[in-house]
Amino acid sequence: MARKKKGRGGQTDSVAYRKSEQFISVHKSLWECTAFRTLKPPAQILLLHFIFLAYPNRNGRIGMSHSKAAQIAQVNKATAGKYLDELMVRGFLEMRNHEMWKERKAREYRITLCYCEGRAPTEEFRNWKQGLNFFGRDKKFAATN
Repeated sequence: MARKKKGRGGQTDSVAYRKSEQFISVHKSLWECTAFRTLKPPAQILLLHFIFLAYPNRNGRIGMSHSKAAQIAQVNKATAGKYLDELMVRGFLEMRNHEMWKERKAREYRITLCYCEGRAPTEEFRNWKQGLNFFGRDKKFAATN
């Protein structure tokens, strides 16, 4: 078995690397939530990326275009848009500002499970149930139409 290299202070390289990196925590209540567990893996990746971008104090101003979401989830733009819609329908995201094509600005989102502008999280995803959609069974979320 190969030995790991020792870094500064007698630590292995992997330990020294982890101490200098930023991390996010996923609460057990989110992990066990039905709305999160039934998401497809690319949608879960997008949500975790939103959580990563939300700190410090950026929640409510997180810009994400469909092409950027497609790059993160490694899918095409149309599929990435569907995953963003799914995150909004389930209550994980709320759209704060629509896109402005002439100014080249993407849509801005707020994550409902993080603090935003000093207000407590609304955690709307906890009320989601399988088969429940605010605007009919197969219709898109009204904010994206």
